Amino acid sequence: MWHATPLAGVALAAGYVFPNLLLAASVPVAALAISNLWLPAYGDLAIAAVVYAVIAWPVLLGAAGLLGRERPRWLAVVGGSLACSLVFFFSTNLAHWLFRADYPHTLSGLASCFAAALPFYKWMPLGDAAWTVAVFALVSAVHAVVDSLQERRLRPQAVSVRSLD
Repeated sequence: MWHATPLAGVALAAGYVFPNLLLAASVPVAALAISNLWLPAYGDLAIAAVVYAVIAWPVLLGAAGLLGRERPRWLAVVGGSLACSLVFFFSTNLAHWLFRADYPHTLSGLASCFAAALPFYKWMPLGDAAWTVAVFALVSAVHAVVDSLQERRLRPQAVSVRSLD
């Protein structure tokens, strides 16, 4: 399955969780940089820059509160992941068409570039949605545990007194 990666979900969640946008953006960018140690090069610095930017932009979506403030709104989370898939597909393929000589710089060449990329996009929305739901489920579970622990700490403890009979 091509492009079934957790990066969009991780980026959305990083924006949702971390108040510092630079720290939040460093999470998916670092993950991509580490994975690129084993993957082939992009072949063009401009394309690489577009890929890194498109991997980082979901942080803004997660930080904007569109996914929910206190708890994630699941429909918004899935919608955000699908937006990530579309933006990645259109941005990276437009960059490929602009910066590489594989396709003529005509409307027909652009259409051919997007058509050739469709098989790679086929599973991306499903993969992004599944990984994003999984990542946000983990975030929600951690929030629930933290809330529970805080509630226990704040609740007065029952004191039992033993009789000295």
